[in-house]
Amino acid sequence: MKYEKLVELFLETPAEEWVRVHGNHEYAYCKADVNLRIVTSLNDDDIQAKDFVEDWANGFSDARARGYFYNLYYGETLTHRFILVSVDGARAVLPLPDLSTMETSRAQWKAAEIFDSLGSLDDYARRAGIRVGSEPGL
Repeated sequence: MKYEKLVELFLETPAEEWVRVHGNHEYAYCKADVNLRIVTSLNDDDIQAKDFVEDWANGFSDARARGYFYNLYYGETLTHRFILVSVDGARAVLPLPDLSTMETSRAQWKAAEIFDSLGSLDDYARRAGIRVGSEPGL
């Protein structure tokens, strides 16, 4: 698969068309092409920051936040690495914004959307001041 098609498939496939699986790893695969998947181990291997400190991430009733690496694969090829931040006692996972604009890429947003198991992404992003930019981000 050409890289451009991979980006299109990732960005255009609705979050409902991804299957999430839990175990030692949390991952999701795309129903349209199961070779496309996102994986995180939720342990020390994929922790970006145990104590993530940014005003936008720590301004909730539970101020603790933790950053995780989410790895996008096509087959065995690692194609991209996202940082998603678990906030407010894991009630939401938010995409990492550019601090100068508080915008996140479409790809970062898509990754957060896929793992939005509580349906809280839109509300928490609004409260954190995060907006989706126009850049694909892959």
